[in-house]
Amino acid sequence: MLLIVKNKIYINADDYCYDVYRTKAINKLIKLKKINSTTIIINNFDHEYKNIDFNLLQDIEIGLHMNLTYGKPLGRGYKTIVKNGYFLPLNQFIPKLILGKIDISEVISEFNLQLQKFENLFGRIEYMDGHHHIHLYKNISKVTQDVVKEFNIHHVRSPSKYLFTSLNGSNLLLNFLIDLNSLKKYQRTKYLVGFDLSGKKLKSDIINRYIDKYDSLEVMVHPHCHMHEMPGLLEVDEIIKFNV
Repeated sequence: MLLIVKNKIYINADDYCYDVYRTKAINKLIKLKKINSTTIIINNFDHEYKNIDFNLLQDIEIGLHMNLTYGKPLGRGYKTIVKNGYFLPLNQFIPKLILGKIDISEVISEFNLQLQKFENLFGRIEYMDGHHHIHLYKNISKVTQDVVKEFNIHHVRSPSKYLFTSLNGSNLLLNFLIDLNSLKKYQRTKYLVGFDLSGKKLKSDIINRYIDKYDSLEVMVHPHCHMHEMPGLLEVDEIIKFNV
């Protein structure tokens, strides 16, 4: 049974199929009924196949974690979004995007291939977001609008405001790059707050700050495990305390 949201928090675990650690951690969170949904990096699906629990995924909302910056693409022959057979990392992708050196036809092709693979595997696309929010970048959001209509996707991560837990340089850059308006009609919640739950202790006062202020909130978490430990699970417990 899916965790029932009693108040205003919707918890999504990003990065299913990113690697063995994140996939296993999210499997455990689903078993414990501590998250509402997870989004899958479908281009890494075959690599992570042995760690995927299909029965668990039947009991939770799943979505596509659209990706252009991690692992190998599903398409072939790309010239501007790939180097040596792998997607460009974010720190190389963003400058090319800003300078207009990303061929948007390659983005369209890869978006369609990832959506088609997801649909073929699961028969449903309930929700879509993006790795590093790639689907919301100003030069790419139009592609997202088009594929959302084509694949009849009802919900897309498209917050009215992205609330960061800290304002470092990369977060400020993302706020500049992200288009918060073009996909507003598909939003599930008005606001999004991101926590990196990679073993760091999440303080209750940080959660309180956002929950007291905003009436509709998606909490984006990135739990993972390593060396038989499960950092990230306790931090999700901290969020759950306020979901009453």
